[in-house]
Amino acid sequence: MVHGKKSKWKKILPIAIALLFVLMAVSSITTHSTDMLSSSVNSHASKGPGVTNSSSVLPSNESNYSSVNPENLYRNEPAPVGMADYGLGTGTLFGGYTPYEYNTTSFLGSAKIYNLSVVDNSTGNKCMSVQFNVNLVFNNSNNKYVYWVQDVAFINTSSRAITFIDNIWNMTSSGASMYNSTVNGTGTVSNYSDSGYYYSIASCTLPGNDIKLPNLATINFMVNSTMKNGSPEVELMYNDGYGWVTYDSPVFIFATNVTSDQSFVVDGYNYEPDGYSFYDAELILGGPGDGSSTVDMSSNIQLGIEYWNGHNYQEITNAFNYGSDTAETISNVTSTAEYYTSNGTIFENVTAGDGSLSQVYSSADISLLNISTPFSSGSISVNGTEYSFVKHEVNLTLAPGEYNLSIYNGTILYKNLTVNLTAGEYLPLNVAPKYNVVFTQTGLPAGTAWSVTINGKTESSVTNTIVFVLANDTYTYTVETPDKIYKAEHYSGDIVVNGSSYKSIIKFSKVTYEVKFIEAGLPGGSVWYVNLSSTVKSGPITGNSFSFALINGTYTYRTSIANEPYEPVPSSSGISVHGGNISTTITFSRMYTVKFVETGLPAGTTWLVTLNGTTESSDNNTILFALHNGTYTYTVSGVNGNKISSNSGNVDVNGKNVTVNNIKYTPEHNYTLYYGIGVVAAIAIIISAAIVAIRRKK
Repeated sequence: MVHGKKSKWKKILPIAIALLFVLMAVSSITTHSTDMLSSSVNSHASKGPGVTNSSSVLPSNESNYSSVNPENLYRNEPAPVGMADYGLGTGTLFGGYTPYEYNTTSFLGSAKIYNLSVVDNSTGNKCMSVQFNVNLVFNNSNNKYVYWVQDVAFINTSSRAITFIDNIWNMTSSGASMYNSTVNGTGTVSNYSDSGYYYSIASCTLPGNDIKLPNLATINFMVNSTMKNGSPEVELMYNDGYGWVTYDSPVFIFATNVTSDQSFVVDGYNYEPDGYSFYDAELILGGPGDGSSTVDMSSNIQLGIEYWNGHNYQEITNAFNYGSDTAETISNVTSTAEYYTSNGTIFENVTAGDGSLSQVYSSADISLLNISTPFSSGSISVNGTEYSFVKHEVNLTLAPGEYNLSIYNGTILYKNLTVNLTAGEYLPLNVAPKYNVVFTQTGLPAGTAWSVTINGKTESSVTNTIVFVLANDTYTYTVETPDKIYKAEHYSGDIVVNGSSYKSIIKFSKVTYEVKFIEAGLPGGSVWYVNLSSTVKSGPITGNSFSFALINGTYTYRTSIANEPYEPVPSSSGISVHGGNISTTITFSRMYTVKFVETGLPAGTTWLVTLNGTTESSDNNTILFALHNGTYTYTVSGVNGNKISSNSGNVDVNGKNVTVNNIKYTPEHNYTLYYGIGVVAAIAIIISAAIVAIRRKK
C-alpha cells in the first residue's frame, strides 16, 4: 500500500525573499539535440510498497507574502527531485514569485528513462518510486473538499520490474481522514499514522504492470477528473508501452450534491486547508515509500508535465526541479530544464550528480503560442511534431526559436506558416476567416442603450446596430438594455457563422406583467366582465379568471355581471403594476329582491322608500331593491293628503326575496276647510237675506 502526505511535511506557508535572485540565476534553459518522449510520474512516501509525505519537522513561516513559499519544506537534497508546477511564475523585486492559479480536468506526465540506477546506502535497497501528485478540489453541498491524488510507479532499478499503485489522502482540514464511505474504487481504505487513506495496487493481469522494463523505457501517467452518476470520479491511468490502461477509477460516493465543477487545482496564492500543503502538480523521483530516501547512482531521465487547457494538452509554463507534497526523497541528482531544438519541446533532464533545488524556468524564459482556427477539431504540426486540438484553438508552450507550422483539418492541409518566437512572448495568431455578425434592434426609443454579449465579450450601442466580427462557429448570445421597461423578445439564443455574414433582428417591446382577475362566488357558466381604465375590455368571461398583460403603471377597473342576481365586491377600484405579476380577487355576492308594496294612493301618485341609504321612488304601488343578506333599516316618505300606516322599520334578508306590504296610505279629512266653507256659506246667506230685506222696504 501507498502512504501519502500525513507522515511528515505536508504543505506550508508563504514565500521567502532572499532566494529570488538565486533561483532566477539558475532558471535558464539549455538545449538538447535528441528527440524527447514525454512521460509523467508521481512522488510519495509509504510503508512497504507505499508512499508518504515529507519531513518530520514543520518549518517556520518565514515571510508573509501573497504567494506560497516553495522553499518551506525542502531547500537542499535529499528532496523529491523532478518537475513541479507550484503556480509560481517570474520572480518579483521583493524576492518572491508572481503567483497564478488554474484548474484542469486532466494532467499528463511522462518519464523517458535512458538509464536509471539507485541504491539506499543504509539498506542496499535498489528500489525507488516515480510519483505524479495532483490535488482534486470540489464543493459538495457548498462545502469545499480537497484530496491529494497520487499515481505512482514503483521500480526496482536492479531487475527493472515495475508496479503501479495509487493513493488518495483527505486534505480538507488538518486531521481529515478517509473512510470506505468516502470513496469506492478497485482499492480500499487503510490506516497510516492514525489517518485513513485510500490505495489501490494495479492488478498483475493488466498490460504493462508487473513487467520488466526495456532498457529504453517511457512511462506515461494520466489523471482525469470526471463525474459518475453525479459524484466526482478520478481516473488513474498509465502507459509504459502497452497502450493506455485505466487501473483504478475511485468515485467519491458521499458527494451527491456537487455544487461546483470538480477539477485539479494549481494555486500559487494559497496553501491547502492544513495551512502548509501546496496546490501543485509534481512529477518527482524518490525513495520506495514510508518517507524513505535513495541515492541516484546513475541516471538519464527526461520528465514532462502537461495539462488539458480545454483545447489541447499543453506543457506547464513555469517549473521547479523539486516537489514538496511527499516525504520520499532522492539525493545526488541534477535536474535542469532543456529543450529540443528540432521542435521546441521543453523537458526536465535528470542525471546523477551534485544538484541544487530551484526554479528551472518561468514564463519569461519560454514562449506561448495561441492559434485560432476555423475547425472544431484538427491538428498542428510544429517542425514535424503533431499536436491535436478541439474547439478551434491550440495553445503551445515552446522554447524560443523559429518554427514551421502546418495546420490540418483532419488529413487536409489548411495552412502553412512560419513563426519566430522570443523569450517571454505570447503570440496569438488567427488563421480563421471572420465574418460580420450584425444585430439590428427595433422597438427601443431613439438613443436608448442596449448591448449584445457573445462568448463573454459585450458590445454596446445607442444606435440600432451592433456588429461583431467572428470566425465560423456556433455562438451563444444574450441581449440586454438598462431601460428595464423594455425587453428583447428573444433575449438569448444561438447563432451559427458558417462561411458568410450573419444578420439578426432583435425586437424589443415593453415589459408586461400578468394582471389576473379571479372571481369567487359565481355559479358555473356565469358571464362577467372587467373593464380596465375605460379602454381595455375583457369581453364576456365565462371562466373563473381573466388576465391582462400590462406595463408598469396605475390602472382603474370596473367589474360587472350579465343578467345575474349577483353583485361584484368591489365593483370598481385601482391597481398598481410595479415590476411584477399581481392578482385581484373579485367576490360576487348573491342579491335578493326586497319589494315594498303600498296601498291607498291614487294611481299616478309618487311615493318614496329609502333603504340602506338608497332612495327609490315610484308612481305605481311597487318599489324594488336588490340587497345581500343582512338586516336593513328603511323609511317611507309621506304623501300630502294621506296618512301612512308605517313609515319606517327593519327588513331582514336571509337567503330569499322579501316583500314589505304593510304600507297603507289613507286620505286625511280637512275639517278646517269644511268649517270655513260653512262660515262663508252662512255669511253668504245672511248677506243675501239682507239684500232681499232692503229691496222689500223700497
